[in-house]
Amino acid sequence: MVFRGNLVREVGFGFNLSTGINLLMILTFSGLIYLNTNVLIPRYLFKGRYKAYAGYMGYLIVFMALFMMGGLYILKQYYKIPDQIVTINPIFFFSF
Repeated sequence: MVFRGNLVREVGFGFNLSTGINLLMILTFSGLIYLNTNVLIPRYLFKGRYKAYAGYMGYLIVFMALFMMGGLYILKQYYKIPDQIVTINPIFFFSF
Protein backbone atom coordinates (compact mmCIF):
# COMPACT_ATOMS: atom_id res chain seq x y z
CA MET A 1 0.00 0.00 0.00
CA VAL A 2 2.86 2.36 -0.67
CA PHE A 3 2.07 4.84 -3.40
CA ARG A 4 4.62 7.09 -5.04
CA GLY A 5 4.77 9.43 -7.99
CA ASN A 6 1.73 11.30 -9.27
CA LEU A 7 -0.73 9.33 -7.15
CA VAL A 8 -0.01 11.11 -3.87
CA ARG A 9 -0.27 14.67 -2.62
CA GLU A 10 2.17 15.50 0.14
CA VAL A 11 0.94 17.57 3.06
CA GLY A 12 4.37 18.39 4.43
CA PHE A 13 7.45 16.67 5.83
CA GLY A 14 7.08 13.94 3.18
CA PHE A 15 3.81 12.67 4.64
CA ASN A 16 0.60 12.03 2.76
CA LEU A 17 -2.65 10.19 3.39
CA SER A 18 -1.26 6.80 2.42
CA THR A 19 1.71 7.26 4.77
CA GLY A 20 -0.64 8.09 7.64
CA ILE A 21 -2.83 5.08 6.97
CA ASN A 22 0.23 2.82 6.67
CA LEU A 23 1.55 4.06 10.02
CA LEU A 24 -1.85 3.52 11.64
CA MET A 25 -2.02 -0.01 10.25
CA ILE A 26 1.51 -0.82 11.43
CA LEU A 27 0.71 0.38 14.95
CA THR A 28 -2.59 -1.52 14.99
CA PHE A 29 -1.06 -4.75 13.71
CA SER A 30 1.81 -4.44 16.18
CA GLY A 31 -0.73 -4.07 18.96
CA LEU A 32 -2.62 -7.14 17.75
CA ILE A 33 0.59 -9.17 17.64
CA TYR A 34 1.44 -8.01 21.17
CA LEU A 35 -2.08 -8.92 22.32
CA ASN A 36 -1.77 -12.38 20.82
CA THR A 37 1.73 -13.23 22.04
CA ASN A 38 1.57 -11.69 25.52
CA VAL A 39 -2.10 -12.04 26.49
CA LEU A 40 -4.02 -14.62 24.49
CA ILE A 41 -1.37 -17.34 24.19
CA PRO A 42 -0.41 -17.44 27.90
CA ARG A 43 -4.00 -17.14 29.16
CA TYR A 44 -5.75 -19.50 26.78
CA LEU A 45 -3.46 -21.59 24.58
CA PHE A 46 -0.94 -22.65 27.23
CA LYS A 47 -3.73 -23.50 29.66
CA GLY A 48 -5.52 -25.76 27.19
CA ARG A 49 -8.50 -23.49 26.56
CA TYR A 50 -8.36 -24.00 22.80
CA LYS A 51 -11.96 -23.02 21.99
CA ALA A 52 -11.62 -19.66 23.72
CA TYR A 53 -8.29 -19.02 22.01
CA ALA A 54 -9.74 -19.94 18.60
CA GLY A 55 -12.70 -17.63 19.23
CA TYR A 56 -10.51 -14.67 20.12
CA MET A 57 -8.25 -15.35 17.15
CA GLY A 58 -11.33 -15.38 14.91
CA TYR A 59 -12.28 -11.96 16.25
CA LEU A 60 -8.77 -10.66 15.61
CA ILE A 61 -8.74 -11.98 12.04
CA VAL A 62 -12.12 -10.40 11.28
CA PHE A 63 -10.96 -7.12 12.83
CA MET A 64 -7.76 -7.12 10.75
CA ALA A 65 -9.66 -7.86 7.53
CA LEU A 66 -12.19 -5.08 8.21
CA PHE A 67 -9.43 -2.67 9.16
CA MET A 68 -7.52 -3.38 5.95
CA MET A 69 -10.66 -2.99 3.83
CA GLY A 70 -11.44 0.29 5.60
CA GLY A 71 -7.96 1.60 4.86
CA LEU A 72 -8.31 0.68 1.21
CA TYR A 73 -11.74 2.31 1.09
CA ILE A 74 -10.34 5.58 2.44
CA LEU A 75 -7.39 5.52 0.05
CA LYS A 76 -9.68 4.71 -2.87
CA GLN A 77 -11.58 7.95 -2.23
CA TYR A 78 -8.47 10.06 -2.86
CA TYR A 79 -6.18 8.01 -5.11
CA LYS A 80 -6.52 5.82 -8.17
CA ILE A 81 -5.77 2.33 -6.92
CA PRO A 82 -5.39 -0.65 -9.26
CA ASP A 83 -8.37 -3.03 -9.20
CA GLN A 84 -6.14 -5.96 -8.25
CA ILE A 85 -5.56 -4.31 -4.86
CA VAL A 86 -9.16 -3.29 -4.16
CA THR A 87 -10.96 -6.51 -5.15
CA ILE A 88 -10.78 -9.36 -2.67
CA ASN A 89 -9.90 -12.74 -4.06
CA PRO A 90 -11.77 -15.62 -2.34
CA ILE A 91 -8.42 -17.36 -1.84
CA PHE A 92 -7.46 -14.42 0.43
CA PHE A 93 -9.43 -15.89 3.35
CA PHE A 94 -7.84 -19.32 2.94
CA SER A 95 -4.37 -17.76 3.23
CA PHE A 96 -4.97 -17.12 6.94
